[in-house]
Amino acid sequence: MADLTDCLQNAITGGEVDPARARAVQEKYRDLVMRYTQGGNPDALARQLAANDVLDSVTATTQRRRHTVLAQVRDMADAQREFAGVALTNPDALLRRMDFTQAQQTALTQRFMSRIGGFLEHNRTRVTGQLRDKAMVQDVARELHGQSTGNINAREFADAIRAVQEDARQMFNMLGGDIGKLEGWGLPHSHNAKAIRTAGFQSWFDTLWTGRMIDWHKITDFDTGKPFTASPGGIPNRAAAERFLRDVYEGIAEGGWARREPSMQMGGAALYNRRKEHRVLHFTDGDAWLRYNDAFGNANPFDTVVGHLRGMARDIALMQNFGPNPRLGLEFRAQIMAKDVAGDAGSVPASALPFARPLRDVVTQKSQKAQVMMRHLSGEANVPHDGVAAAFFAGTRNLLTAAQLGSAVISQVTDLATMRLAAKSIGLAPRGPWQSAMDLMTNSVTRQQAADLGFIFDTWFDAGSAQARMIGDVWSPEWTNRLTNFTMRSTGLSFLTDRSRTALRYTFALELGEQAGRSLNELDPALQRFLSDRGITASDWDALRAPGALYTLPTGGKAISPAWFAEHSTLPRAEAEALAARLSRAVEEFTELGIPSASVRGRATIMGDARPGSLGGELLRSTAMYKSFVLSLMFNQSRHIASQRDLGTRLAYTAALATQMTLMGAVAVQLKEIVKGNDPRPMDDQNFWGAALLQGGGIGIFGDFISSTTSRAGGGMAETAAGPVVGLMSDVGRAVNSNVARMAEGRDPLFGRDASNLARRYNPLASHWVVRTVLDRAVWDQLQDVLDPEARESWGLHERRTRERGTQSFWRRGQALPDRAPNLSNMMGANP
Repeated sequence: MADLTDCLQNAITGGEVDPARARAVQEKYRDLVMRYTQGGNPDALARQLAANDVLDSVTATTQRRRHTVLAQVRDMADAQREFAGVALTNPDALLRRMDFTQAQQTALTQRFMSRIGGFLEHNRTRVTGQLRDKAMVQDVARELHGQSTGNINAREFADAIRAVQEDARQMFNMLGGDIGKLEGWGLPHSHNAKAIRTAGFQSWFDTLWTGRMIDWHKITDFDTGKPFTASPGGIPNRAAAERFLRDVYEGIAEGGWARREPSMQMGGAALYNRRKEHRVLHFTDGDAWLRYNDAFGNANPFDTVVGHLRGMARDIALMQNFGPNPRLGLEFRAQIMAKDVAGDAGSVPASALPFARPLRDVVTQKSQKAQVMMRHLSGEANVPHDGVAAAFFAGTRNLLTAAQLGSAVISQVTDLATMRLAAKSIGLAPRGPWQSAMDLMTNSVTRQQAADLGFIFDTWFDAGSAQARMIGDVWSPEWTNRLTNFTMRSTGLSFLTDRSRTALRYTFALELGEQAGRSLNELDPALQRFLSDRGITASDWDALRAPGALYTLPTGGKAISPAWFAEHSTLPRAEAEALAARLSRAVEEFTELGIPSASVRGRATIMGDARPGSLGGELLRSTAMYKSFVLSLMFNQSRHIASQRDLGTRLAYTAALATQMTLMGAVAVQLKEIVKGNDPRPMDDQNFWGAALLQGGGIGIFGDFISSTTSRAGGGMAETAAGPVVGLMSDVGRAVNSNVARMAEGRDPLFGRDASNLARRYNPLASHWVVRTVLDRAVWDQLQDVLDPEARESWGLHERRTRERGTQSFWRRGQALPDRAPNLSNMMGANP
């Protein structure tokens, strides 16, 4: 009787099946027959069991593929409906979709984290970067793996985490993903590939096998589609287990290249498959997970919980906007737009501006940029070209950030202007964000209400969020990251950024709730337009304001938020999630308008595809430091101005923005002068107002060049534009060259002066507003006085330059204590 191998061979000969796939099934069948035969089964029974396993596996794979294909087809239909013809009137549509995706990712992250707020608040890191309760976090890991600890709080935290994980899994699968439900799954692993490679396969395998760490009953044998063992605690065939774990090892340590062949295809699984890879290893209990993590892990349990949910938020947002395979979904939309501008339609100028490029060229350029944004958003653009070089330069950027952003919190005074203008421009109460920020700082009830609505402080789960606002990507070695986070948090930058961004989200929810009694066309025209432009229709608004979907405040007031609506709406789950996603975009765009942060569009604009660890990539990352924030502000504000209903409104908003930002910039300039030990600058000087204008626009360092040829860090315009890393190299090179030149001229070198100045400028507290002047005068000046024979001459030059700006030092260079208090009256006119 012919067996499955013969049937498949006949099908290959007859051209009925793909030969490569059929031969792979044949090989799987033969292997299974051997396993069942070695297990003591008769030959006929072994062949029957093997055939059943193969057919079950193929059927299950086909069903999963059908689910994914249907989701991709739905996305293609949505793309045709949304993008057909749009290139002719809105060539920026694809970039806007990428902006929406980033906003959606942020909103989903907020939503997931708000539901585990108790776990985050109790266990978040300290200012020093250490976990507040390491023992609790370990108990939570044990509870997540089904291991009872007797710790009631840990069990409650684990239950909350498990519930969010399950909701994220369902959302992922609803969009075409394929993650099976598995009781007691616990946590994924962030594997340390270097540690695993160093150990080698045999040592790694022995650790797992002899330590009985793996629960084989929870792991599916891909050959059979069934668990390796029929019951918990069972031990599988060692050869089969070793073959399975070797595949896992190669995937982690070598990227799977031991079994992959070079091809024209880009690496990396589609998102609908990627999440399965993280669930391959399942551990017997929490202790086993912790032991493995100590030996071969990259993150503690707290970071693993947060990282998993953030990764799910990113993937869900990408799939919501571009389908199960986002790269293909993006390419399909780009092709739709390219077809629209083919022929004569694409030859017309893209705008009425002089020298405007043809529409076809503009659409092509923006599509390419959208693809770069996709790589930044997915993290692909951050895969190092050279890991050692990438780590070195990332750590250097972190140390520079700690040294140079210690007074950045003073610049946050300009946020008062953008928060007010953001609210007013879309028809909300101008003072609403300010009031919400104060309530969040002082009232625990308000903080709980915000969490109920899905809004939580970013620094509870992302210690680098304030740093990310200023410089974008914050990947770096852990110890340098901790140092930078210490600066961000100890200066108050993290605290104020957290409260301000949460206040904007909370205010938006409250203001929408107050309008729940009105139909969409009865809302303030500006608010109506803001919602409509983000896909909120009249029927959507009616669903959002349905009584059962509203959040009720203790005072009886109402609020509308995406997270609360998604959980309490009576709409079908898919429709509720889609509407919540559209509202999320509106919330996050409003938040970015009020408190801009470094964006994916800004990073893509400056860095393109340049990878970390490459020469070009590191130079561009230096250039991008502190500038992505400025680009985001420009993108957000210019886009918002363009969306206003008429020219008069645009001009009025632009004038208000420039005026209020300049006024707040003036306040920041004066506060920074006082922090540096100087009297405020006179405000009857045009140079002062030029510096205030630039400070208000987020590029205060360039304000130094209005009245000086060097920046506050000592470098020229070109060095400042090239970024802090280049500036550091220039400072070191200048110190070396100047001393070499002095010795060549027969003069004594000034190593002491240069060493003390470099230490003064690049220590982690160099710009910390609380201690910078104290350290400058009481430590670094005193050290320079000992090491530098020309110290007093250089201090005198500093004082003369200060007077040239119309001010004086109330704490002079070289003095251990200040001479007097700052002269605030100097603001009205220069000191004599």
